[in-house]
Amino acid sequence: MDPLDELQRYNQLLLRLYRMAQDLPITEFQDAALGLIKGVLPFDSSLWGTAAPSAGGPDIHTVHLHNKSPEMLPAYESVKHLDTAVAGMFAEPRATRGFHLETWFSDRASRRSATCCGASRSRTCWPPP
Repeated sequence: MDPLDELQRYNQLLLRLYRMAQDLPITEFQDAALGLIKGVLPFDSSLWGTAAPSAGGPDIHTVHLHNKSPEMLPAYESVKHLDTAVAGMFAEPRATRGFHLETWFSDRASRRSATCCGASRSRTCWPPP
């Protein structure tokens, strides 16, 4: 494929994401955005959330599950202090990482790979005004 065609395709994806962010309520936007992204970056499920670092693992503020069971959340609470993927996101925000889950979590290898993206704000305000 021509690199300019590929660039145009991603430009259109970003424009659609921006439009959806303006037009849809948050309750609809996250699944719609993930559906759009799935067309260019295939995945089975995702967890979209916000959290802050704490001594006991991530202090989760919000969670949106896409094709994941809500039962995973209580199970995660007991091991979140061991989650080095999230710790790495806090250590180096504004990064994207991929990793092999059989290596990362050898006893819970139901998925084969994962991608983590992170962003941080220099100031936090929780709960929002």
